[in-house]
Amino acid sequence: MNTWKLLKERYPAKEYALLSEVRNAAGYNASRSADGIVVGFWPSRGCEIEGIELKSGRGDWLNELKNPAKAEAIFKFCDRWWIVAEVTGIVKLEEVPSPWGFMEVVGEKLKVIKPAPKLEPVPLKKEFVVSMLKRMQSKIEGMITKDSISAEILKAREEGKGLAIRDDGWAKRDLGNLRKSLEEFELKSGIKINEWNGGNCGSAVKKLMQMFDLDYRRQLLRLQKQSKEIYDSITEVISLKE
Repeated sequence: MNTWKLLKERYPAKEYALLSEVRNAAGYNASRSADGIVVGFWPSRGCEIEGIELKSGRGDWLNELKNPAKAEAIFKFCDRWWIVAEVTGIVKLEEVPSPWGFMEVVGEKLKVIKPAPKLEPVPLKKEFVVSMLKRMQSKIEGMITKDSISAEILKAREEGKGLAIRDDGWAKRDLGNLRKSLEEFELKSGIKINEWNGGNCGSAVKKLMQMFDLDYRRQLLRLQKQSKEIYDSITEVISLKE
């Protein structure tokens, strides 16, 4: 399994920024670089900065041991420093300097062999902060590549295609209901609606409904009047008997 994938699992993006090939300064002032820099986001964990050096061969590791001062340019800014062996057995535990931690790729897992002790870093220099920001910017720009844009377009097309299929199903259902309603109207009214008389039929139905509504109100008023007359007559009869 890819070592960087394992590191990303150890340092998830919601909690850390994992940057590769970070130099100790920006521009021509840089003299050294770290294979990886991890910046923690949570104040409760100290917002620690961790340095990472990857080793893929025994010779590479032995060269590191011969010149430990090489790491000092970035090591001094870090809260923790890690040696990560990408192959089992190329780094021996007893060889790891006491201020350094040691992780090793074992099968498909990243195993901590020696925890990295908490260090006492010097205050960050502006040049190193700028270098980290440049790597972060490069990482963001790298995510917005032609291939990634094409992938997003393809994904959007597929999602749109699925939505279109669902919309087409709903449209067919609604069209079927509309045809059914039209058939019932034509059957009961005896009127055949087509593309030329649809508007006239609609106007006629509207006027008919208005007339029905008006007639209904007239009948209601007539009933109210008759009810009052009957009530008055009964009241008058009762008064005469008394």
